[in-house]
Amino acid sequence: MIQRMIKNKKLIQKFYEFKFNKLFQDNEKLFLAFLLNESGHDLCCVRYEPEYRYVIKDKKNFLLQKMSYGLFQIMGANLITLRFPLKELEDFLQDINLQFRYCRMLFRKCPSTNVYENLMWWNTGTTKETKKGLIYINRIKKLVKKF
Repeated sequence: MIQRMIKNKKLIQKFYEFKFNKLFQDNEKLFLAFLLNESGHDLCCVRYEPEYRYVIKDKKNFLLQKMSYGLFQIMGANLITLRFPLKELEDFLQDINLQFRYCRMLFRKCPSTNVYENLMWWNTGTTKETKKGLIYINRIKKLVKKF
């Protein structure tokens, strides 16, 4: 319990340091719920996403593009788009500042200022309401109650 509180405090410090408070309308609990949903607050979380469709035509890195990385579960294809050197993924998974910086860069590409549209965009690639997007938002709203 105490470790969780310390980790949450560190995540909230980064929330303000990297100006996620503007993106999340100062809703710390929503931000923590978003991270809990994405990675369980695990800095080193890596997951294969077989349904991910937005891969760059690069046979050499095809598998790495369909994997998501870190606290925010940033897709490998998105990291490539942001010019992150994939050979440094191990460093990325150990560096909280790097993960926050790249996530913030990616969120800057979102065409909306509405926090829930931003989260749907993060998960589905669109700000339009879709069944999958609404399920995602509802799951995060339920997790807010844990904080």
